[in-house]
Amino acid sequence: MMNPDSEVYVIDGDAPTQRSLTSLFEAAGFASRIYCDPFAFLDECHRLPPGCIVASLRSPGMDGFELLQRLQERCGAYPAILTASEGGVSRAVASMKAGAADFIRRPYGDEVLLRAVCTALKAEAKAATLTASIRQSSDALATLTPREHDVLLGILAGRTGRVGATEAA
Repeated sequence: MMNPDSEVYVIDGDAPTQRSLTSLFEAAGFASRIYCDPFAFLDECHRLPPGCIVASLRSPGMDGFELLQRLQERCGAYPAILTASEGGVSRAVASMKAGAADFIRRPYGDEVLLRAVCTALKAEAKAATLTASIRQSSDALATLTPREHDVLLGILAGRTGRVGATEAA
């Protein structure tokens, strides 16, 4: 299930592309924000709700690979879809290795982009749920007494609770 607060962040300096993508995302029921360059997005990313980035591989001053690197350093993970008018398998592989959720060559159909955005937002929501679950588990583990902790370690090692309790005594 996607987070209803998730947004699509479009990073592209081309005004017609901005209008086209905004219309596409609104028609599909997604909230979106436009950033004319990667620097503007990076300045705000730490304050933004969860979401997905759609960015051109080539932007003035910073390419998509550098955007992904700086994004990890400043704001953590946002799934990103990089688009480019040129590039084949090597560009796609390089994008994925850099951390992109997807690489789409222009021109692309609306349904291709929307499918990629949905997939990225679902992955983002799944990661957020997993992170919350890990935090809850960590909080619960912190409340264990030393003896309970030892019993748990025994169980995790494949022993029964009774054997783990006996060994922990």
